[in-house]
Amino acid sequence: MHAQLVHEPRDILGVHATTIQSGANKDIGSPYRPMRPDERALLQAMCEDIYQQFLEAIVAGRGMPLAKLRPLADGRVYTGRQALRNGLVDELGTSQDAIRWLKKTAHLGEDPQVKNYTESSFLDQVLPGMSTRFGPDPWSAGLEALLRRDRVPLALME
Repeated sequence: MHAQLVHEPRDILGVHATTIQSGANKDIGSPYRPMRPDERALLQAMCEDIYQQFLEAIVAGRGMPLAKLRPLADGRVYTGRQALRNGLVDELGTSQDAIRWLKKTAHLGEDPQVKNYTESSFLDQVLPGMSTRFGPDPWSAGLEALLRRDRVPLALME
């Protein structure tokens, strides 16, 4: 299919938008036009499928009956104590407790190295010296900020 103009330009708050797309749903969820009924149905079906996968993962992973889980899995946020009381977590602790548990559970030996990727520049950890090669311009600062968003907080290495 070739790209085609499917919506005429509209003026919304002084913003003029024209959509050119290569498929019927390429601009699904666009803020520049009303959602079509078929799009709403597609997104709702995806949302329900993702929710079902979420429930199945919890039932399998925690061994919790679906009848007990369903009233809890309604989108609300729980404190740690509430999650513990409801069987959604095994215990409460600090990040250091989690690291100790992970070391023990992963069977990585006596003293695996823990690397915390939040302590310094992501670029300097992955590609030493690379952030200084980009220079102090706004583009490189933005690139580094973007890369920092996708960093892994910590890793265990043997």
